[in-house]
Amino acid sequence: MPSLVTQYSDLQFYTDSGSESEKRVTVSTVQCRLCGCLYMDPAYSPAGFDVLFDEAGMSYGAAPGRDVEQVHWMHARGLLAQNFRVMDVGCYDGRFLRSIPFEVGRIGVDADRGALERATSLDPEGHYVNSFFEELDSEDFGQLDLVTLIHVIEHVVDPKAVLAALWKLCSDSTRLVLETPIIERAADFANDINGHFSVQHLTHFSRSSLERLIRDSRFEIIEWFDHPEYNGSRLVLSAKEGGKSSPNNTQNHGEFLRESIHLFRYLSSWHEATERALAALHEGIDDVQNLVVWGAGMHTEILSYRAGAFWSGKDIRLVDGDPLKIGKSWRGILIEPPSIVSEIDWDSTKLVISSFASTESISAHAIRMGVPERQIVRLYTGISHY
Repeated sequence: MPSLVTQYSDLQFYTDSGSESEKRVTVSTVQCRLCGCLYMDPAYSPAGFDVLFDEAGMSYGAAPGRDVEQVHWMHARGLLAQNFRVMDVGCYDGRFLRSIPFEVGRIGVDADRGALERATSLDPEGHYVNSFFEELDSEDFGQLDLVTLIHVIEHVVDPKAVLAALWKLCSDSTRLVLETPIIERAADFANDINGHFSVQHLTHFSRSSLERLIRDSRFEIIEWFDHPEYNGSRLVLSAKEGGKSSPNNTQNHGEFLRESIHLFRYLSSWHEATERALAALHEGIDDVQNLVVWGAGMHTEILSYRAGAFWSGKDIRLVDGDPLKIGKSWRGILIEPPSIVSEIDWDSTKLVISSFASTESISAHAIRMGVPERQIVRLYTGISHY
């Protein structure tokens, strides 16, 4: 029986569209008492993934420039070169493949059909495949020089099945670059209310659980690189011919204890970050009647879970730049486009930025649209993220 670590009850996935039973669920993170693995239980069904992808929109993706940094890192190690054939698994809208500054055979795979439609329109010369990753067929793609799996393995239901499918795509010369966050580094980057246990992540790896997964999937670790700017462990792997799974997937007691220490160190840091964000919210909105909240995504849902209906008794407008959300509603509040910001009397109104990763870009956009700096409520400082 696993131990409960965190839980959100009646969590709503994005807008009010669809039935309540489709959009509101209990999301739990648990820890296996035998192997120490941290994971979501229950995980998403295929229908649940459809709901998640339908309006995720701008919730996915990385900070500006991450794709370019990844390309440079791989090129410097000889993992990318002219005329290589490259497959990006979990390619989203194809931005990593489009960042490669020389000609390669570009193959992108994703389960999000809408993201792939954008990828195809932006990169008509690339080859984009709509598929669950564990269903990829080695006969469909031929020889691959590089396969990338960047911040993807934590999102899948069965990581071992995904790596087994990718192993079949690899020859002796193929290299797989995998990157994912790990619990040992989570406390060092626990500075927002969403935290390490994101509701989009199904497995939360430790160093040892990731090593076991790779070993049991018949890959060999060539290089392990911990990114200094965010919680991302980047590994270069090769396929080991003749490898086999281990019959015993449990940890020894010392490993379990060390990982439990990292878990509670992270939880302590996460609670402190949440306290700071809620204090900034309370101080920022306590003296005004009128609020504009910029952000109608999962951050606002989690914020309301932690802070309750913080807008209760106030006049509120909700803004988001994502076309997938504009015109719909979130918990009964209409989602409006950012253009309404220029129409508001900011002498009597505060703007709450309900986002972590986009805090600075939203703030800059708001200031350009005439929002006074003094009226902007930021919940975070020292922002560092993937």
